[in-house]
Amino acid sequence: MRLLAAPDATEEVRSVVRLLLTELENGTELRNIAVVYRDQEPYGPLVRDTLDAAQVPWAGIDGRPISESWAGRGMLGLLRLREHDFARIDVLGWLGALPVADPGGVSIGDWDRLSRRAAVVHGARQWQGRLRLLAKDVRAEADGMEHEGGSEGAIRYRRREASSLEKMAKFIEQAEADTRAPEDQSWAGFAAWAEKVRRRYIPVAQKWPDREREADEMVGEILIQMASAGTVEDDVDLQRFVEAGESTLEGRRQAEGRLGSGVAVGPIGAICGMEFDLVFVVGATERALPRPAPPDPVFPPDGGPDPLDRTDRRRSEERRDFLAAVASAPTVWLSFPAWDGDLRPTYPSPWVVDVAEPSGDQPITASGLRLGRGAKNLLPISSPDAGLVEAKSYLNVAEWRVVLARSGTQQLARSGLAARADLPLQRHLEVRAARMSDEFTEFDGNVESEVARIQALALGLDNRGHSPSSIEEWATCPFSYLMDRVIRVEPTERPEQEVAWAIGSLARGSLLHEILSRFFDELAEQGRPAPREVYGAADSERIGRIAREQFKKLEEAGEIGHKLAWDNERQAILTDLQTFLRTDQDLRADGLVPKFFEQGFGAKGESSWDELVIDLGSGRSARLRGRIDRIDLGPDPSSPVEARLIDYKTGSSKSYSESELKSDPVAAGTKVQPSIYSAVIRSRYPGINVKSGYWFVSAKGEFKFLSVPDDPERLRQVLDVVDLGLRAGAFPQVPGPDSQRPGRTGWENCMYCSFDRICPTGRDQMRARKQDGSGPFIHLALGVDDA
Repeated sequence: MRLLAAPDATEEVRSVVRLLLTELENGTELRNIAVVYRDQEPYGPLVRDTLDAAQVPWAGIDGRPISESWAGRGMLGLLRLREHDFARIDVLGWLGALPVADPGGVSIGDWDRLSRRAAVVHGARQWQGRLRLLAKDVRAEADGMEHEGGSEGAIRYRRREASSLEKMAKFIEQAEADTRAPEDQSWAGFAAWAEKVRRRYIPVAQKWPDREREADEMVGEILIQMASAGTVEDDVDLQRFVEAGESTLEGRRQAEGRLGSGVAVGPIGAICGMEFDLVFVVGATERALPRPAPPDPVFPPDGGPDPLDRTDRRRSEERRDFLAAVASAPTVWLSFPAWDGDLRPTYPSPWVVDVAEPSGDQPITASGLRLGRGAKNLLPISSPDAGLVEAKSYLNVAEWRVVLARSGTQQLARSGLAARADLPLQRHLEVRAARMSDEFTEFDGNVESEVARIQALALGLDNRGHSPSSIEEWATCPFSYLMDRVIRVEPTERPEQEVAWAIGSLARGSLLHEILSRFFDELAEQGRPAPREVYGAADSERIGRIAREQFKKLEEAGEIGHKLAWDNERQAILTDLQTFLRTDQDLRADGLVPKFFEQGFGAKGESSWDELVIDLGSGRSARLRGRIDRIDLGPDPSSPVEARLIDYKTGSSKSYSESELKSDPVAAGTKVQPSIYSAVIRSRYPGINVKSGYWFVSAKGEFKFLSVPDDPERLRQVLDVVDLGLRAGAFPQVPGPDSQRPGRTGWENCMYCSFDRICPTGRDQMRARKQDGSGPFIHLALGVDDA
């Protein structure tokens, strides 16, 4: 009798299989070895998967439940969708279990990615509504790119996305209709319905393995048997039918291999009467051997009457199974984990304690065995690393490589494994060494070697398509710019894990922009507002009606957060809009008239102005495009001498310092919008007097108008630095100063960055070491103090 203590179930099974391999090398035959367990979860699949990883043949003693076959998983997953309200995670789990490469004509990857973008959480109606709404937006985006002369590849990609979204919505619509209970509410009716549904979504293909085809036939036989239940009971509902089907599929088993052809695997009671040379009993914990009695409201297991002696008989049967397993082989290993899957401590079974051989005068205890001490016949495995140290055989090539890499006295970087280009170790060590060095390398954002092949970098700002926001992104953190606008890395979001309590700041900003744009467009069609005009009751009513129409669209897109918070936010926005009308009257007291709204420049279309071109010297220039929220002109808008450029902001004004903007109107490139918009209006109306700034149009921003000085030369300097950085392929990581937010601590530029998870943790130290390099030094020329 040997004992094995491991940190968790995974390492326990891995250690057992290593011992098994050692016995094979010593001459024990596969057919004379058994691995048994009491708990199917997690040990059933864990033992089988670990043996497969070690390429050890095995045979299931009790067989595989039909519910685990392709046909069984596919049918049960489909029938459970309605019960789970078409939750995104359940739909993806079901689609992934289907033996179909592209369910609904869409890849599994696109199902996941696009449903995340659509913010789908649950509900068939939500799936359809949000997928189709996103499809409409993506198609409109493609149309806009086509109108503006965008990339053909990008346009095709978006049209393919829109088509996939439509296919997904149609697939969910069909699945929702197919999973409705049939009109015939009998066992036969439900069985016929289930057969029809499974054939639609899980058609048998010729390439299916024989084992899966056999399981499919068994599922069909089970449905026929369930149909005959109508002879005993006429009516049944959907939930009861599904529960009966699940129970039947789990109870019906299919043979797994042939006994005698490999290691025997199964529950501990299945080897009663068999003989082996070696038996491993895994998961021998106090909660498994013996298993606690299930609750019994009639005859409580502890202290109450038990006229049928069920408790004693159950314990006797479990003890019999244990003793039968122990007696089935001359050598038996009993193993147990110290922690369960939820990181709760577990202890060995009292039956394990009984067979432990004392190593001294102290009594053996379960807590001592759990910690790996107190018994001569105990093999303690304290960690996965210790498991490899103790092992005499290894599961696979990967474990051999780990052992070889750590053996000897030579440096890991000089080992044979590190020299192999086909293994990841060399690249990992190269990345680590590069990041620890003082050099600005490709792993820190230096892509100078690739500039000649990438037109967007080779041309710098002279390449069409740059906007004020892209300038600000490079100035804030060039590495974020690289991920977002060059490599096009798409952040991964999980809607079901990131359900917001309130509407997001970006969604709120877009909402208010759209409301104000629609309101002023309607006024412009009426030739309003006149200089110093006061808004009337009809205007107040109209802006509120526009807001409610936009609210409805936002609700359909699922971007409103919790309903209670949204109700408060709706009212706050409506109140802010009424306050906006009053403050707008005060702003227009100088006689300037709102003339242009969401005015584009550098885009295709009759309404767009020409792109802004700024000469940077040495044959270089910056070509910019964008959209200006609002332009007021006057006193005569037809021949203006004054202009006011407004960039709406819907959040707080705390991060905008009036004194800092006076000393540097572009804030080291991180706030260039007003300056670029001023350059646009001067090119449109030469000699005009320009005033520009940010208007915080909410109570949170106190409806403050923050003027920004116009300094064309300072803007040109910043654009020159950004252009040089792009042409040099310089995208250093700039985390900024330490910062704190409610519940979060980090660096200023990383706090809400989508790429924070893929940057190294020591990025502030890397920045300090590498900032004197040629690439990072370019960014320092902006005048940013990121210490």
